[in-house]
Amino acid sequence: MPIRRMPSNESATPWFVLGEALLLSLATAVVLFAAGQALAAESCPAGLNHQFKRLQDGKSVSLCDYRGKVLLVVNTASKCGFTPQFEGLERVFGRYEKQGLVVLGFPSADFGGQELESNAEIADFCRLTYAVDFPMFEKSSVKGEAANPLFRDLAQRTGSAPRWNFHKYLIDRRGERVCSLSAPASALNRLNCWPRWSRCWRLLAAARAEPRPLIRQGTIVNAPEKLLLPDTQALPDARGLAINKVGVKGLRYPVVVRSGKPGVPQHTVADLAMYVGLPPQVKGTHMSRFVEILELHREPIDRWSFQQMFADMLDHLDAKSGYLEMRFPYFIRKTAPVSGVESLLDYEAALIAEGESEDQIRLTMELSAPVTSLCPCSKKISDYGAHNQRSRITLRAEVWGEVSLEELARIAEDEA
Repeated sequence: MPIRRMPSNESATPWFVLGEALLLSLATAVVLFAAGQALAAESCPAGLNHQFKRLQDGKSVSLCDYRGKVLLVVNTASKCGFTPQFEGLERVFGRYEKQGLVVLGFPSADFGGQELESNAEIADFCRLTYAVDFPMFEKSSVKGEAANPLFRDLAQRTGSAPRWNFHKYLIDRRGERVCSLSAPASALNRLNCWPRWSRCWRLLAAARAEPRPLIRQGTIVNAPEKLLLPDTQALPDARGLAINKVGVKGLRYPVVVRSGKPGVPQHTVADLAMYVGLPPQVKGTHMSRFVEILELHREPIDRWSFQQMFADMLDHLDAKSGYLEMRFPYFIRKTAPVSGVESLLDYEAALIAEGESEDQIRLTMELSAPVTSLCPCSKKISDYGAHNQRSRITLRAEVWGEVSLEELARIAEDEA
């Protein structure tokens, strides 16, 4: 249905649309903000006054060349569970480049050593695997004292350094306002505004003149100010009462688990428990946001992506602590000892993440394995024909390195 713009008045400053929701994607909103302003700048913003060598050809480039643009800065890796984010980043860049949005990629091996050795290998991988066309720069460090000057500056300005690959910084066209974002891939792939991106956009757009309201054509509004209901949930809570635990449990959801066999993810159904602890000034949370976290993490789940899901849950809900448990049936192909016939054996698996902050996450893997052993009583009283007994062995391991569910199953069966 057509929409026409009505003259504004002093009391009608916010956006509102009658009868339908107005959804803005992050990229659209930011680019419209940039495109609607004069982009010329005589001097280079201090935050962009850095030189880097371009990955594609080794040519030295000044980030001052990108002044007047909205910049999405990302630390990338070629062997990470989040590497498919290249697809979403390239889609955003291709769609909005002409309107003033630029994606800048900085390969790094800081997290798990998940980047290729040479710049030539990285360039070939990005070009041949994901047809990356947005500017990429040579491999460098992005965390700590060794971080390249851009990431060191962005971490200082936002108070948030990258905790894993594909951390994102969104910089406004003047290089003045910066948002730090750890949104997962699908937030870019679907070009949707999830709450953290939306908050970032509002920060970047804070200096923009108030837009005029949009009214559906033919609609008569006698008292438009009465349509603007306060968001009571979002108002600060002055009672000083923290919420120690709020969330959902018994939530069944289809998930994809990265198996121990490379390139063969396993589809299963998980039973989830998701809780957060909220600071005193927060009244509560919307339960639908827990489901949104699952939707934003549709990539195959391993220990790294599960840990990132937990960190995003805390960030998404402004939580001070959290608990995330995912239980699911997991199948491993086994060979019968006598006949040699192969079949699938089911195990009960679980991933559990908990912590007081995003930087203090405890990750536990659990596996319950069905095993058989010779019955000792039967063996004692029988000359032959002693029978086996069936049981289950459950292993719980606090994980610090690379451990697969197949490895836990092997340990359990060897100890049976």
